[in-house]
Amino acid sequence: MGENVTADPKRCYLEVIGFPCNQFGHQEPSENYELMNTLKYVRPGYGFVPNFPLVGKLEVNGMYESPIFTFLKARCPSPFGLIANRSDISWTPIRNNDLSWNFSKWLIDHNGQPFRRYTPRTDPKVMREDINKLLKQCEVDRKNMSYEQQQSQKLNSTVNSNSTVTNSTAAKYRARRTFIRN
Repeated sequence: MGENVTADPKRCYLEVIGFPCNQFGHQEPSENYELMNTLKYVRPGYGFVPNFPLVGKLEVNGMYESPIFTFLKARCPSPFGLIANRSDISWTPIRNNDLSWNFSKWLIDHNGQPFRRYTPRTDPKVMREDINKLLKQCEVDRKNMSYEQQQSQKLNSTVNSNSTVTNSTAAKYRARRTFIRN
């Protein structure tokens, strides 16, 4: 799908953001300061370095879930309408809209609104049509924007690129096009 592009308020583009979580089989036990070295040397290893921003670990389900995931799950229901029947669930309360495993994905439009949620098994290539649809809509909206709106969007883009993602609420995820993967 390509690399992330530096925030440019004149362009519509896809941005990938990774959200590590240890709620699924305890597969991410690393501390935040260890995440990059774990990816590079252990899992998956072989010198892997993500070409997208990776935020600090957070909870995606249960009593302590991050506000961004509360927002995303409220806007885009589970693709199957319920959580998988798993015996290794480690959080409470359990809700039908919870993530059932790592690598769940969301597309968020250029206005910061969740568009669609995808299962952990969805290959990102399957999302290409939806991504192209959102990019085209972004371009149309950009052409119809007044000069004042473009300047405001440029300012918001600058503020957001300087914000700390781990301390942000959903309002700060107003990238031109965001694909979230945990």
